[in-house]
Amino acid sequence: MIDPKNRAARPLLARAASMLLLLALALAITPAPAAAQAEAEQDDLASMKADWQSRYRRLLTRQDELRAEIELRKQLYANANRRMYRGSVRQGQRDRMLEAETELAEIATKIESFMVDARRAGAYPGWLYEVEDEVAEARRNAPAAVAPDGPEDDEDGGGRNPLYDSDDDEDE
Repeated sequence: MIDPKNRAARPLLARAASMLLLLALALAITPAPAAAQAEAEQDDLASMKADWQSRYRRLLTRQDELRAEIELRKQLYANANRRMYRGSVRQGQRDRMLEAETELAEIATKIESFMVDARRAGAYPGWLYEVEDEVAEARRNAPAAVAPDGPEDDEDGGGRNPLYDSDDDEDE
């Protein structure tokens, strides 16, 4: 044991005390920045994940909407053909279907380039797979889109010409 009353031992004791103080200070300070840095890194990763997932979700949702729109327009166009509509009714359905097909092709290209951009930016593939699973689950649970038969659904007698369709023919 070092005697504090001894003049020769005092500098040694002061040096040991300062070393202990520096060691305690270093131990107290070092873990805090590492923990804060790790927490900030995880926050950055979480925000990056949310950003990439929301962007991908919007693209996939729009793709599904366009596919449903195309199917609906095909049904409406077929109904218009069956009822012998002329002019703008039939052509309008066809034009909207073609516009949706064009936009669907653009969305497919955007999705391909999105995947490449996401990988380059450091997004993990699992993040995007989670979104694909969510959208697929929503697709399975969504009701099917059914096209209305036309503007005169209730009174058109199943698409027959009203001049030749009458209640008297039911006797035969």
